[in-house]
Amino acid sequence: MKYTKLNLDKYKGYSKTKHKSSFFILLMLSCLAINSCHNNNSIPHSILPSQNEFQNSFIRIEQLQQTDIPLDASIFSVQENYLLYIRHRESISSESDNISLYYYQYDTKENRYLGKISLPSMYAEPAVQIEDSLYFLGGLNGQENGICKVNLETYELEQIYETDASAFFPRLNKYGNQLLLLNITSDQNECNTYHLELLNPNGTDRSIIAERNASSEAGSYISCIDTDEKYIYAFEECIHMSKRTYQILRFEPNGEADSFQVDLSELIEVDTNGLSNDVIMYMEKIGDYFVLQTLNGRLYLLMMTDDSIQTTEIDSQFYRSVPGGYSFLTDINPNTNNLYILSQNTDTKIYLFNPRMANFREINLPENEKLYFCSGYGSKVLVQKQYDSPFYLLSLPS
Repeated sequence: MKYTKLNLDKYKGYSKTKHKSSFFILLMLSCLAINSCHNNNSIPHSILPSQNEFQNSFIRIEQLQQTDIPLDASIFSVQENYLLYIRHRESISSESDNISLYYYQYDTKENRYLGKISLPSMYAEPAVQIEDSLYFLGGLNGQENGICKVNLETYELEQIYETDASAFFPRLNKYGNQLLLLNITSDQNECNTYHLELLNPNGTDRSIIAERNASSEAGSYISCIDTDEKYIYAFEECIHMSKRTYQILRFEPNGEADSFQVDLSELIEVDTNGLSNDVIMYMEKIGDYFVLQTLNGRLYLLMMTDDSIQTTEIDSQFYRSVPGGYSFLTDINPNTNNLYILSQNTDTKIYLFNPRMANFREINLPENEKLYFCSGYGSKVLVQKQYDSPFYLLSLPS
């Protein structure tokens, strides 16, 4: 799951800047400040597999399928057979915070207007589909703190749940046929509370899986979540003065949990004041592996056994430099179970992580052709040849 910060240059007139004094935001700013003058090139690490063991696949220009999506669209969520997008120019000209949301079907090339929505200043991509409905964070009638539902048979749009007005940095996922929501609220004492809860698809039944509390000096917080067919997983950072420890929690739906200590000493440095040079922002559970992505675009690989989670050796190019420039390109389709990584260090590159082979394979891009990659799902990704040019649908090699 990827967070997208609303681009105020593109969306002038509808995005309100939020000023929240919170430990989580201060932590992110601290990391960015430290990283502006820190470049970690000295981490010793074995390389497995080595770079020359990458097996290349190819993307050819003739594989691009042009779509009928408007040129000023911003891709909101890509799914297997369709996507949602919003319109730049309509949003800029609007005097309200409401944004026009549209549906596009790949096969029929149908564009359909769904309605007006409001989004938080930070919103999570993608939306999650349960049966014939799609769910995403946002609201209607100017209410941005909530969960919306699109009925994919009738194309009706409704808000099914309203979160606390003080909530920020929400995360949405699914567990079976239930919604999984991570909410963060803050009180006047600079203490943040992290709520992990399950909701039914109508938003009427809610059960708390876990709660955590953290201040700038002590406590624990949950930064990201993921699921598989059996468990709910949460990445937890524990803080005690100048010390930090990390663990992955494995929850049953009733809240019972196992905890697995994780050693991130080669990835994250903590100074004598307890400030770290990076934080874990995203986690993808794929097969027996966890792929972690940091705030600064670095990747780390962990492997789960019956009773522990261990570091798995990968090419140090994925984590040695701060910032790293890596991000999750597509969200995992459980039917294929591959993870695509986008690298934008100097030249654009794409890697495929295959949990069966436990390696990162580079996918060769067309020569003499610049492609700009938007978000995707499974092996499908939206690309442009330049900004304000047609969108193309591309199926990545698997």
